[in-house]
Amino acid sequence: MWAVRTRACHRRRLALGLAVALLAIATPLTAAPARAASPDGVVRAVLDEIDAHGWNPTVGGLYINWSVDNPAVVNQPGGDPARHDGLTELRDLVNMRWYGSRHPGDASQAAAIARLEPVVLSEFSHYSSDKGWVYWQLLQLADLTRNAAWTADARALAVHLAAIIDPTAGVSHGPLSASTAEAAASCPDGYRVDHDLESGLALVDAGARFGNPAWSAAGGHEVDVVVGQTFNTTYRLFARIVCQGAVWDPHAKLGEQADDITALLDAGTATHNAAYIARATEMLDALAGPASGLHDLAGGGYFFSLDMGSGAVDSSYKETRQLTLLGDVHRANALTGGRYAGAEAEMLRVALQMETATPLPGYPYREAPQFGFFRGERWITTESAGIALEALQTVLGGVSGPPPVRAPAPAVRRPAPPVVAAPQAPPAPVQPPVPAPATPAPVASTPAPPAEVLPTAPPAAPVRPAATAASAHGAIFPWGLVALALALVLAGADVARRLRRRRTS
Repeated sequence: MWAVRTRACHRRRLALGLAVALLAIATPLTAAPARAASPDGVVRAVLDEIDAHGWNPTVGGLYINWSVDNPAVVNQPGGDPARHDGLTELRDLVNMRWYGSRHPGDASQAAAIARLEPVVLSEFSHYSSDKGWVYWQLLQLADLTRNAAWTADARALAVHLAAIIDPTAGVSHGPLSASTAEAAASCPDGYRVDHDLESGLALVDAGARFGNPAWSAAGGHEVDVVVGQTFNTTYRLFARIVCQGAVWDPHAKLGEQADDITALLDAGTATHNAAYIARATEMLDALAGPASGLHDLAGGGYFFSLDMGSGAVDSSYKETRQLTLLGDVHRANALTGGRYAGAEAEMLRVALQMETATPLPGYPYREAPQFGFFRGERWITTESAGIALEALQTVLGGVSGPPPVRAPAPAVRRPAPPVVAAPQAPPAPVQPPVPAPATPAPVASTPAPPAEVLPTAPPAAPVRPAATAASAHGAIFPWGLVALALALVLAGADVARRLRRRRTS
């Protein structure tokens, strides 16, 4: 009899063990969809991460970056805690306010806003730079908060941008360096193309918005001068630096081109200027096509830069600033009746893929060509987070910019065939990057029409589950622990039954 009971006992134990094993296997399978990141889930997770580890008490602002392995390691390389960037703080405040406007009643960002907003208000009350994109950020904060101080700051910036234009040259110019690197080449007198283009476009809007036609005229002329001197008619993109009246740095950095497109769309939609919108879509078409070599047709997204003098592409990494293009193609898609639907889907996929969901959610400054951390740079940055979240929230909707400032002008349509997704194509040949010249050297270009088709890169090998509209960051329900607890309860009950039988036998 005891042999029979023992065999029965073994069978029950075997069954319980099998049940536990099956539940343990099933748990990750049933929980997998919860780990897929939705755009809104990414926005919330990254904002919460900035709130958790981004505040720098040393300067009363935000850290530049911090390690995903140890968030106490900050502001790499160098680790100087006194470093901070007011422009990054401005953009991240916009994102916090924007998230709140899309989620009425959600106070998750309230403490971070209360801590950061006074800092940004102070930093931009007398802002005097030539970065015209700041103007649109200030107007967006005015729209999000209904605080007239932001509108006053935008107007004050327009006063400054108009004052620094040389009326003879039509642009703002002076001594500058090729980059922020310590040994960067310098130019005795020139201008950054993106700065002057974006400042001119801001003035076009400011003149109409604040009733100052002289600003609109000066800004429009500044845009015309920049286009005439620096728009490369071969690649349909802007050169980077003009020195002593000639193109000095012919590199087209993807992030800067995307910023230029944003400014063209901002001014074009706000003032109903069809020519600016047409220029923006022309650049989008050129970037997406194979001619420039910037578009990674195999893996998705865009490489860092193109030397328009030699045709060499720097494909060693992908800068997260490329995500500005997500907002650009979303807006252009709405303006053109769906022409950029494929490009928008691709860039949304890239935006979700570039996020480092673990060990900490955020965006690094740059990533490897196939995505993931670039070499040993395992840190996430507030600048990249601001750019990525701004793009995602543009797609998600809500307040996306100031309202138009005047009635639409008669439409001037730019004929263009419908954009279709091109078949899979191999990546364009990659050549070693060529450094910017150390001395002024004009670069000529030969006109050549860009391709009219926008290829859409196929999905790369998945790094994480595909995005879903309903899923978001969050804890996974512990089905495995529940199964284990249930198994222990059943085993305990079985032992109790056997003890009772032994006592009664």
